[in-house]
Amino acid sequence: MKVYYKKKNILVCILSSKANNKLWDKLLKININKIIIYGDPEIDEPFIFKNNILTLKCGDTFDYLPVKVYQMIKAIKLLPNFNNVEYILKINDTDEKITSNLENNLNFIKVSDYCGYCFHNSFDGPRNWHFDKCPIDSIWKDREYTGKYVPWFDGSNGYLLSRKSMNIILENNLSSKEIYENYIYEDVMIALILRSKNIYPDVIEYKEKNVLACFLSSKTNEKIWPRLLNYNIKSIIIIGDPQLKQPYLFDNNILSLKCGDTYDYSPVKIYLMIKAILEIDEFKNISHILKIDDNNFNKIKQILDKIKYVSLGKYSGLTLHNNFYGPRNWHFHKCPECSDWINKEYSGKYVPWLDGGDGYILSRDAMNSLMEYKLTNKYIYENYIYEDVMIALFMRNKNIFPHKIFNEERKLLVCFLSCKKNQHLWERLSSFSFNKIIFCGDPNIDEPYILNNNILTLKCGDTYDYLPVKIFLMIRAVLEIPEFKNITHILKIDDWDTKIDDNIDKKIQFIDLADYSGQNIHRAYGGPRCWHFNKCPKKSIWHSKKYEGKYVPWLDGGCGYILTKNAMSVINQEFTSDNEVYNNHIYEDVMVALILRNNGIYPKVIEKIIIGDKNN
Repeated sequence: MKVYYKKKNILVCILSSKANNKLWDKLLKININKIIIYGDPEIDEPFIFKNNILTLKCGDTFDYLPVKVYQMIKAIKLLPNFNNVEYILKINDTDEKITSNLENNLNFIKVSDYCGYCFHNSFDGPRNWHFDKCPIDSIWKDREYTGKYVPWFDGSNGYLLSRKSMNIILENNLSSKEIYENYIYEDVMIALILRSKNIYPDVIEYKEKNVLACFLSSKTNEKIWPRLLNYNIKSIIIIGDPQLKQPYLFDNNILSLKCGDTYDYSPVKIYLMIKAILEIDEFKNISHILKIDDNNFNKIKQILDKIKYVSLGKYSGLTLHNNFYGPRNWHFHKCPECSDWINKEYSGKYVPWLDGGDGYILSRDAMNSLMEYKLTNKYIYENYIYEDVMIALFMRNKNIFPHKIFNEERKLLVCFLSCKKNQHLWERLSSFSFNKIIFCGDPNIDEPYILNNNILTLKCGDTYDYLPVKIFLMIRAVLEIPEFKNITHILKIDDWDTKIDDNIDKKIQFIDLADYSGQNIHRAYGGPRCWHFNKCPKKSIWHSKKYEGKYVPWLDGGCGYILTKNAMSVINQEFTSDNEVYNNHIYEDVMVALILRNNGIYPKVIEKIIIGDKNN
């Protein structure tokens, strides 16, 4: 199947200086939509644009970086050449990401109003990092930055801004003097301005994929090694050899590790393999490793097809065991008789993990996180027998959670939240060709629900205060109705103010989804308490009752959210009665977020797939 992506109109803005003009010839030859920016305080105009060089009327030293970035955005907005630009990527002139593939790479990822590669998730940061970078006559030469910090993207690694963000940055119409006196770190300045308008950073998980396939094998399986190395991906074979004099030996794509070569040494082998890969110079450009068992070589092509168009994140795989429990003696028949594990049950913890046999993928960041533990072979051998569970435990301790690369065709059910007073909309909604239901409430029906011609009627009220109950009962009904047994995902959207593409079921096949995904996120732990006051009937308990419950980051219900069957099952198990829902929740989208977060499921922002009531 050929996949088509909407090309993003991105302008690559290479921040440079006259001192670095020796780099310009090479940069200008790269076949991307780009400009080079530098400062010159002697020019007469606010800016001059010629031959892809944008000269700004400002200083050209480190202390003028915030002014340069602000004036650059202002110039781009004013120049007719860039009227169609949707995003800018601000990047430094020495960044290795500036290649001819840069635009193509960005077209295969989801971008937002403010996203980047290197995220500093902190409300504090350096105060004097600039001291040795500013000229002697600069006000910043020995002056600490005393301003605020909010989570920000590192400017040296690049960040993307949408046209919406650029407009917001320019709203305050700051003068160069104002900027120069108050900001020294341009990336922090951008984050502060955007956060004041509720635009928060989204990490670009994608970097150009350079995946190393690591086949966990043993000397006894040597006969299949030639087959393992015959795939269109860089591959190595991992074995153990306790007789080695050095920690590892890498020769002809065989990585031998100083440890046992039997099943009980699998966790040790994985740890030592990762350590070696991070040390071996030949692998310095590897972005991810794919660990897979040698007897599952037939899955390599399938995995390669899946990872081509998705962002991998830090810890991804095909088969997710979403449990906090697992086998205790599955290894008994796999260990040699001399092994300490031959009759010893695994008594350690379980957390959701990705199946090692089917393969999991670790980013370089994840591998470096594992190495922070400085584990010994003895400690690993005595405490772990299942290498995939060990990896999941250490990843979770670093707040890295497993991400399933979707492995089958997604079966979507679009669920239009409606009510009987909106029946005039149902004919239009029913005309869509995708799989859908329209659900409403009726407290007078005898059954818990009735499904008739795509209309799902639920035994509950049909007014605003019953929205959380309707969502809960809809999910319960979808899980019970045989007609929907093959559904893998539901998309909940509203009936009257939502525009949806008739090809939505095809569109989601190539979007990187999690258990709980949507396009408009509220990244806050607080929210409205009485927004429902003019929406509930007078007899409702919620007519003048404030919402006193918790808030966690949630996906806006008006703009729709997607739930997997796993997420639906979690929600279905939360309540014992409709009254429990009704008495405690008034905002259905917040309710969904709370339940899922309590079960380790967090919201994931995806690209725009519908137009909802917030037009996002």
